[in-house]
Amino acid sequence: MQGGPVQPLEAVLVSKQVFFLLAAIVLALGCNRGNPTAPAGRTGGQGFFASRVSVQGPNAELLAQAQDALRNGDQQGAIEALRELIKADPKNRHALFFMANVLQDQGMALAHGREAKSGYALFQESAKYMRQLRAECPQLNERERELLARALYNDACALALDGQAKKALTVLEEAIDAGFNELHLMADDEDLKTLRELPKFKELLGRLRPM
Repeated sequence: MQGGPVQPLEAVLVSKQVFFLLAAIVLALGCNRGNPTAPAGRTGGQGFFASRVSVQGPNAELLAQAQDALRNGDQQGAIEALRELIKADPKNRHALFFMANVLQDQGMALAHGREAKSGYALFQESAKYMRQLRAECPQLNERERELLARALYNDACALALDGQAKKALTVLEEAIDAGFNELHLMADDEDLKTLRELPKFKELLGRLRPM
């Protein structure tokens, strides 16, 4: 399981990917109607917004709900608001990126506790939204590419743990093609231990280079 960009293996599980929306971004804009740059972000923190973003448009209220939920530490409330927003506007680039981030964060919090199954399900849902974003906006920016690779890798981990080795290997290759390149993480990840002796896994591992 990958929790953030280029970290020692023992630090992977404590890293959380969180971003702050810029005041200039109007969430109502979709892929083909607005700024192609995804909202800025940083690692760490509890997912709180630095300040309330003022926006206009049909999705402003849902964005405000998601912001308020995160400011209050309510990730589930943010996810519910974003699901509703994406249902209304499935091509919204910023909403898809925001949603995938929050799902990765919550999935990481659950993945090694009693709710591990739910955590890995959130990883897979995050990957779904990032694939949706890629389909709508093939020219991803750096932060979007980074999140796509991480979400796909964690999706592969979930599949491997579920006994779906063939599909897990397919998604691992998808993650590598998307930019995943953490050799030591992939080689040592306990989530992938059922794949280690498979020829395809060794082939994929050989494509990675030490950082």
